[in-house]
Amino acid sequence: MKKERHLICIAGASGSGKTTFVKKLISSLQNKKTSKTYGLLSLDHYYHDLKDKSLIERSLHNFDAPEALQWELIEKHVGKLLKGETITCPYYDFATHTTIPANEFKIQPPDILIIEGIHGMYSKMFRDVATLKIFVKTDSDICLCRRLMRDITERERTAEFVIDQYQRTVKPMYEKHIEPMINLANIIIPEGGFNNVALKVIKEAILRIDNLNDTEE
Repeated sequence: MKKERHLICIAGASGSGKTTFVKKLISSLQNKKTSKTYGLLSLDHYYHDLKDKSLIERSLHNFDAPEALQWELIEKHVGKLLKGETITCPYYDFATHTTIPANEFKIQPPDILIIEGIHGMYSKMFRDVATLKIFVKTDSDICLCRRLMRDITERERTAEFVIDQYQRTVKPMYEKHIEPMINLANIIIPEGGFNNVALKVIKEAILRIDNLNDTEE
């Protein structure tokens, strides 16, 4: 019998707590006794390589528009994983805004694939096949504070740069492209990885998918 694989899409604003939520979710699932495997594909690795642009051009680039991502490659890779094929995922360096070929890594096809990113529900292909579509909703002030801390400590940005970028592209693109996706979600989670009740609910929902598949097999 052909093995059934499932796709879970997680979207939300930058700094909403998506990544924290996904890491806690996968860790919690892996601690349960189940025959299923779980894998994460972060859309952050699929930004266009800006190596041919100057440093100033890179700093002013709009990373929050959907066009900033390599959708053809993303959909190709997701399609392969859902078919049970291994992919080689690119590695994106946010400090330089370039892809580093030497850091590419393999992703084995999991039974349940979780896609996470600000545009996690942007692709119609994703939405059409997803078992669950989750939107992480967090207050914009909290998102900005988290983004400030992350970009200053991890991506070598200044506070002035982060605030300027937030006002110039992050907030407008969220309102135009990301927030409308909330209407397509099956589940809306406030506060991301800090919402332990939501984490438990999602985990149990995924485990029910596991049990259903085990019965069918």
